[in-house]
Amino acid sequence: MEKRDYNPKEKREVLALVLASTHYLNKRIPEHWKFMEEKEILDFIEKNIWIPFEGQDAETVYSNMKRLAQDFEDYGNYCAAQEADLRIVVAGE
Repeated sequence: MEKRDYNPKEKREVLALVLASTHYLNKRIPEHWKFMEEKEILDFIEKNIWIPFEGQDAETVYSNMKRLAQDFEDYGNYCAAQEADLRIVVAGE
């Protein structure tokens, strides 16, 4: 496979799903997943599903991985927008 540079948005998306895959799979999804056919991705997930998720089908696990990846991206965007000036408000203060 030819090596390709991702633009910053693509790189965040790719790395977010790779990170999310470590929460659901025994082996992280390859960084070239964007170039894989969906059937290849689902086969990879099915072969590498982590024991707590063995009862779920690969499509469900993939959907959960994408949702978690989006949460990672959203959180990263939130932090960047706050320019590291995060203040946590505790109820009652």
